[in-house]
Amino acid sequence: MKRLSLDAYDKRAMYGLLTSAVVPRPIALVTTKGKSGVINVAPFSYFNIVTAEPARLQIVVGRDKKTGDYKDTAKNIIDTKSFVVQAVTEANLGDANRSAARLPHTKSELDITSFTPVETGFPVPYLKESPVAFECELDRQISFESSDMFIGRVVGIYVDETVFNEGKFAIEKAKFVGRLSGNRYTTIGDVMKLERP
Repeated sequence: MKRLSLDAYDKRAMYGLLTSAVVPRPIALVTTKGKSGVINVAPFSYFNIVTAEPARLQIVVGRDKKTGDYKDTAKNIIDTKSFVVQAVTEANLGDANRSAARLPHTKSELDITSFTPVETGFPVPYLKESPVAFECELDRQISFESSDMFIGRVVGIYVDETVFNEGKFAIEKAKFVGRLSGNRYTTIGDVMKLERP
């Protein structure tokens, strides 16, 4: 094994190294709502479970590379203290990718995708095209040099019953998608089972 010199890795090079080594990453398809009522949709692969009791999820949102300002998702979470996390699947991957486009604050990604928002009484709608949606209230924000981690406490869960049974998802049926490096994604593929010792 060769030890790499961290000094040789600038921000872009380190991003490439990390995102090609930490794979596959789950993708959070996040909906938020701005103060003006505009719905924002964006995918994030810096995403995972934080705790199960109570249920908490985290996403990391980078800041604008030119200005250092909060992106729409971060600003909306800070303003409303609410967001919804959905899963990316083979069926909605194209729209999830389109939702990564940089749009003006006044324009919604719903205008450039076929996502269908579903209002539930929670401040932010979920997307009908995902088999699971976690309604989250902001628990805490942790700020770093060029990004912010938002930890949300799950307060509501919606599931597609065709891929959900006895409290768990049939992952092969749900067809979840993971993020690799660059523009590459992966499907569930072969599944191995090992009993824990």
